[in-house]
Amino acid sequence: MTKQQKILVSSILMIAMFQYPNIATSPAVHKIQSEVFTNVSLSTIQTVMAVSSITAPISSLLTSFLIRRGYMTKRFASIAGMAILGLVGVLTVLYHSKLWFLGVLSGLMGWSGGMYVTSALSILIDSFEGDLRRRVTGLQALFVGAGGVLLSIIGGILIEIKWFYSYAFMMVALLIALYSIYAIPKGAGAVEKVEGDQGVTTKKSKFNVDILYYVLCQFMMFFFYLVCNHNISVHLANAGVKNYSVAAGFASGFAMAGSVVLSLFFKRLSKRFGDMLIVIGFLLQAVGYTMLNLCDFSLALMMFSVFLVGAAQGSLSPQCTFSVSKRVDPSTSTIAMALVSTVAAGSGGFLSPVVITNVTTALAGNDTNYRYQFTAFLALATAIIFFFLNKYRAKKQAGMYD
Repeated sequence: MTKQQKILVSSILMIAMFQYPNIATSPAVHKIQSEVFTNVSLSTIQTVMAVSSITAPISSLLTSFLIRRGYMTKRFASIAGMAILGLVGVLTVLYHSKLWFLGVLSGLMGWSGGMYVTSALSILIDSFEGDLRRRVTGLQALFVGAGGVLLSIIGGILIEIKWFYSYAFMMVALLIALYSIYAIPKGAGAVEKVEGDQGVTTKKSKFNVDILYYVLCQFMMFFFYLVCNHNISVHLANAGVKNYSVAAGFASGFAMAGSVVLSLFFKRLSKRFGDMLIVIGFLLQAVGYTMLNLCDFSLALMMFSVFLVGAAQGSLSPQCTFSVSKRVDPSTSTIAMALVSTVAAGSGGFLSPVVITNVTTALAGNDTNYRYQFTAFLALATAIIFFFLNKYRAKKQAGMYD
């Protein structure tokens, strides 16, 4: 890896640490509902905080369209996205007393993520090939997890002081935006230009519909994964844990630590299991959620449970990214990354509380034990389905991809 490539990677890895900024704010759910907006239901607050899951897909698709048309560069989108995230921190300090503004902040967080997550990932896969691409994909997933650990712990501590301080922490993104101006070279991930009858135009390749399979995988992973973050503070409070906001922050940190550990071995695991890592991810979620239900008598066991839930992200998400990278070129990588990393994650994350919280509330009230076990059964069923889908696809696509 050249010096310039190392500098580029350093910027992408810094950006990756803020891939899921809502991890820092989600431990505040119970405190917001019980101390700030006491007349608002839990599902309403969860939905307001999940507005980012709506704006992120819109932002990523719009960004992808503008990049593909040549109206915006991937470098600009990465830097501008981080700057907008930093703006969230500034706005939080200025105003934070209304629930509707909490939705605005969440929306801006999602909008910024739709820009920098999609574009930075696209630059990454455009800039590397073969085993080096697999290596940096694993590193990117590692830093997503490491960033999640830091955001979870810092967020939990800040929330204990003031619930909105975890939003204010996003001002750190302004520093990363400034560094990225230097670290990401002009033209990074640029779409090839071709000369034809209509002059010089952007080269456009046909979109590979096989990518939609990995979009579905990511959607289901985040549909299940967000159940942990959205309910962990309530679960810990119901279990009688003192200082549950701090504990919830640490729990989210353990979840991201699970992602970090799996990411450390991603290169080897990916070579060994390939797309079966997707199945392994869903199985880890099923086991983790079952333990959250059965082991609520022990804080240590609950922390290990969320570790397993988070480990799913360290296996499933980078495998989806790597598999998609073999099916794109610079003209299609941005839209592919938008669909896999933002649209799938955002829609899955938004629908998670809307569907699972409301369904389980209707069936068993606000019983988080029931909610976690319900999710475990769904994750297990999904693992079985994708196991057979992978077997079928492996036979059908034998020899198609390296």
